[in-house]
Amino acid sequence: MSNDRGTIKWASLMLPEHVKLLQDMWQDDYRMTKPVLDSQEIEVLNAQILEAFEYGSTVSVSIYSDGTVFDHIGVIIKLDSQTNNIILQLTDSTQVTIAFNDILSITIR
Repeated sequence: MSNDRGTIKWASLMLPEHVKLLQDMWQDDYRMTKPVLDSQEIEVLNAQILEAFEYGSTVSVSIYSDGTVFDHIGVIIKLDSQTNNIILQLTDSTQVTIAFNDILSITIR
């Protein structure tokens, strides 16, 4: 059985622009579309955000950004209703600003 490396074996014969296009194409394969939350899921998220903020609980927040889903663990230190953002202080003491619209799920720990 041969060890076929696919298009990688041809990379030395390609122009750098072609290699870049192939890499972009491979990355696009892993991108996903943003899930749409219904009104009930949004209400549950709002209740969880308010509860975690009120009690200072540690939360795990899943957010959608540029085709991928990221998880952050920390404590919600500020809710900004004017800009629709939350400020999350991560476990390493850095702060992250997250838009309400990017939040997919919250788990209170």
